[in-house]
Amino acid sequence: MKVNCKASKLAIMISSILFIMAILFKVLDIKYSNNFTGFMKDVFLGSFCSSIVTVFFYISAYKVERKRVLEQYWNECRKLIIGLNSIDYMNIDYDKDIFVKFINEQRRKIGITEYYKQIKLEIPAREFENTKLIREQIKEDNKELLGKISKDACKKYIDEKIEELYSKNTKKINTIVDQYLNYLNQSTDNLNFILGDVEFFTGNANYIKTYELFQKLYDLRIKIQEAARHFRYYKEGEGRQAVVLSEILKLQDYIFRIEETEDSKIIYREFSDMMQLKLEEFRARIIYNIEPDKVEILPIYELIKGHKE
Repeated sequence: MKVNCKASKLAIMISSILFIMAILFKVLDIKYSNNFTGFMKDVFLGSFCSSIVTVFFYISAYKVERKRVLEQYWNECRKLIIGLNSIDYMNIDYDKDIFVKFINEQRRKIGITEYYKQIKLEIPAREFENTKLIREQIKEDNKELLGKISKDACKKYIDEKIEELYSKNTKKINTIVDQYLNYLNQSTDNLNFILGDVEFFTGNANYIKTYELFQKLYDLRIKIQEAARHFRYYKEGEGRQAVVLSEILKLQDYIFRIEETEDSKIIYREFSDMMQLKLEEFRARIIYNIEPDKVEILPIYELIKGHKE
């Protein structure tokens, strides 16, 4: 297409020269009125008309190709955003640092218990200090129920809740790890390739806006790739679960936005919502030169405080 554009510029230049020559010989024909000037006037005028047809052809082809390339760029960006929307939010109702350490303690629980059993010593409180904090919060959240049952039943209930909490979040971690790794399977090669053509078609001012879309997607992808090293180690049985959870929570700061009220927690896909607005601006202003459609920003879901997901 760049060759066609250069050809159209050359055609415009030739058409301009032919038009000037046609006018010149027209003036000479009026002044001298002989066969030569009349013949040359007709030759240049005919050539000018033919070249104008060529110019219109190249301009039409340029517009069609420009639209195709920009639509393809918009669609590739949109695919990456849709892929990102397949990643779940990891909801934690406890202090994040405490919960990460709690997950690590539960993962090591069997090994720690066996070790102190073999050396015939009582397990130090520090080994499960974060589990203790989680137990206390579970007790506080369910104090009305636990106040109606015996001490043994209360301990059994909290033990079951701890096991359930660890099991549920282990499954959630495994699911989200797979979702991030699947997202990285989406190739960005086509988007990189198209970007060069976008610069050619949009001009410098619009290209800067266009490149910002690519840069935001690229920067987030780099962050996910860095975390994916830990995810892959974990999948191979060599990584630590607590480290993986910590990486997931860090990524969520870039991808999601949380609005908390006294009674609820509302989760938005912040990165995707922001990119949808920018993509609509790109589609409307740069591709079609129209007013952007309104993009409705909706939360993923709302959690009522005290209700466990």
